Amino acid sequence: IPNVLDRYPHQLSGGQMQRVMIAMAMSIDPDLIVADEITTGLDAAIKMEILNLLFSFQKESHFSVLLISHDIKSVQKYCDRVVLLKSGKTKDNSVASVQGERTSYENQKNFKNNKIKKSEKEQSIILEVKHLCKTYGVGEDSVQALKKINLELYKGETLGVIGESGSGKTTLVKSMINILNRESGELIFYENSNPQILNKPNPRLGVVFQDSQGSLNPKMKIFDTLKEPLWLSGETNNQSIQKKILDQIIKVDLDKVLLDAFPHELSGGQRQRVSIARSLLLNPSIIVLDEPTSALDIKTQGKILSLLLNIQKQKKLSYVLISHDLEVIAKMADRIAVLYKGRIVESGSVKHILSHPSNDYTKKLITSNSWMNL
Repeated sequence: IPNVLDRYPHQLSGGQMQRVMIAMAMSIDPDLIVADEITTGLDAAIKMEILNLLFSFQKESHFSVLLISHDIKSVQKYCDRVVLLKSGKTKDNSVASVQGERTSYENQKNFKNNKIKKSEKEQSIILEVKHLCKTYGVGEDSVQALKKINLELYKGETLGVIGESGSGKTTLVKSMINILNRESGELIFYENSNPQILNKPNPRLGVVFQDSQGSLNPKMKIFDTLKEPLWLSGETNNQSIQKKILDQIIKVDLDKVLLDAFPHELSGGQRQRVSIARSLLLNPSIIVLDEPTSALDIKTQGKILSLLLNIQKQKKLSYVLISHDLEVIAKMADRIAVLYKGRIVESGSVKHILSHPSNDYTKKLITSNSWMNL
């Protein structure tokens, strides 16, 4: 990676950051490397590159690897022996015998598809992104992360944005919710009769981030985390605040007992439900979902996606779903935009893009997701 030593972590893609972590682990000439979910959040092609890199070093240096993962396919491909962990208990297995567990997991992937039917949707634009540009760095070291991005989001629909690690997906998310300054471009919100140009965070746009733990303040209890957006919006009535929080907790299927817990005391799925509840508290019209299930096991993924679909139907929300998982996109989205090196290279309906891609990069993405059977 050119000039990587002069960059900060947020200026690197997920794949680049993981290569840096491997370099750090290798620097002490270890006998054992613990690889804890090292491919979470990476697209299929980059995931394979990272695992191939780590295990090529293993062959050269003869160290042991403890690979911790919820990705059973990767475990089957790269591991010699498997230990299944369930309810705090372990069981040794051969890699071959874990196929039964994989089949069980695959069956749990399927969730009730509750997409809003086309006839139920209003075919009117609620958000328009026009000529959005963002560059990191200056001079020769600059990287143009977004290059004149143009998108339209319709009321009640889910727009899926796909692309490999480093394509600009997270930069797009941060730009859309205005927590990252952009060089040029406009975001136009059309919910009311008077279109509104968005230049700062807006309560009508919620967000659920990929890292459920990192997006929650570790020093704040869940109740205080959910209270914060209400308080910042000017809500001062404690009784009203408590009622709104309890209502949202029920909607995301969480026990109110968890309101007194800290983020580290919750599971990944519970934390993501808290993030969803927080995104809904200010009654948004749009929610941007940045890889909302990539850090979760298959069973929990299905539950979270079903929850999101149910909430969307109840509240007639519009979603922008950022993901590298084409299976999730196929089940959740109505339209797809393909992001490559900061540009939208192809867009269209889910069926058309996944069945008849015209761009070579899109074809590569689909091929790398070997589950596809179109």
